[in-house]
Amino acid sequence: MRNNQAGVTLVLSLLVLTVVTAVATALSILIINEVLNTRGITSSVKSFYGAEVGIEQGLWLVQKARRDGTSIEDAANLLAGGQQLSDPRVQWTRLAEVKSESITINLRKDESAFFELYTPDDQIGMGVGPPSELSITFEECAAGPTKVEATWTGWKAGVGFFEPSYKSYPIPCNGTSISLEDPINDPERFRLQLRAFDGAATKLTFVVKDEAHTIINLSSQIKITVTGEYPSGSLTSSSQAIEAKVPWLIPISGIFSYAVFSEEDIIKN
Repeated sequence: MRNNQAGVTLVLSLLVLTVVTAVATALSILIINEVLNTRGITSSVKSFYGAEVGIEQGLWLVQKARRDGTSIEDAANLLAGGQQLSDPRVQWTRLAEVKSESITINLRKDESAFFELYTPDDQIGMGVGPPSELSITFEECAAGPTKVEATWTGWKAGVGFFEPSYKSYPIPCNGTSISLEDPINDPERFRLQLRAFDGAATKLTFVVKDEAHTIINLSSQIKITVTGEYPSGSLTSSSQAIEAKVPWLIPISGIFSYAVFSEEDIIKN
């Protein structure tokens, strides 16, 4: 009888030991995961703030390049690079991209898009000709009777926008070339509006050329991408990326693509 009791006690002891071991293992796994998660959050926060340092410095460099009369291409080259912070385990790398040659967008039905067309380096006396010709194409015309309208208005420093605005409608989907001209004034920049009627315009692409029919880089903005990493060079490092798009020149106007109707008088202050 005692032998049977001893056997039962041994089995119960083994069962209890197994349960305790399983619970302890589960708790250990939870604790380890929490520690790893906490460490991952810490690494993510440090890498994010490392990237933010690179973005802030990049924005300052853009402002400085404008004041110094640097070309937009040289400014983008100055922005490229990397740096370690006071903590050598935190570092960031920065890339800068300049818009060039063409811009492609998608427009929903009745949606508008606004762009400023100019040669950035001409603003600092590089002698590049002003925008003169606009080539536009878009795809998927068979999907519906999509019509695209282009409207452009000239602008000059100290004068503002010129009247009248010029318009081309409809633009065929197989492409068209529009002469960007103002026979009365001599604009330095153009404000362009593209609007889709009756249907969506897919992959609407446009390029701008000068009077010599040479493509002008549409470098109206610099895109800065900064990736922060912590701890640097580790297999368990965390990376966070921040992107900022910076206009090379201050926008010439704020434009809203909608109309406001009111039964009462609207007073603009």
